[in-house]
Amino acid sequence: MRADRLVAALLFLQTRQRVTAAELAAELDVSERTARRDLEALASSGIPVYSQAGQGGGWSLVGGARTDLTGLTAPEIRALLLLTGPDADTDPRTRTAPGTESVLEGLLGGRIRYGERTADDWAPFEADGPSPEVVAARLAGLGARVELLDPPEARTALARIGAELTLVYGQSTP
Repeated sequence: MRADRLVAALLFLQTRQRVTAAELAAELDVSERTARRDLEALASSGIPVYSQAGQGGGWSLVGGARTDLTGLTAPEIRALLLLTGPDADTDPRTRTAPGTESVLEGLLGGRIRYGERTADDWAPFEADGPSPEVVAARLAGLGARVELLDPPEARTALARIGAELTLVYGQSTP
């Protein structure tokens, strides 16, 4: 739904100083053209968004503007968090083999939080993303170098991607 995308685009802009249409497109899992139209729609609706062309350019909020979209008071937010509890968090939890961190940074940018390395030298991490399914799709190319632990929806998405790739590429060619 476009309204959801526009809100997601605004929130993404608030987390970064400057964002390109390509970065937003990857974050929202849409085309660059759609991302650009969404950014222009935000600007035309009165959100203080502007673009800067050229090297190092992109889209920014004027003066680092921020918008409170929740409409909730601080006590209401705390009550909601208490109600939903820690199990409501759906950020994918994964672990990665040694030496894979730079590839992950390229795929997921600054949306990674690493934990302590385990005895087998793998590093657990959590990754923020537009959805667990999109994070799973970005991790699919890493194969056995990444193990996706939670949530189940992300594991299911990764299994589906693996099955599709096996159907397409698993057949030996004559």
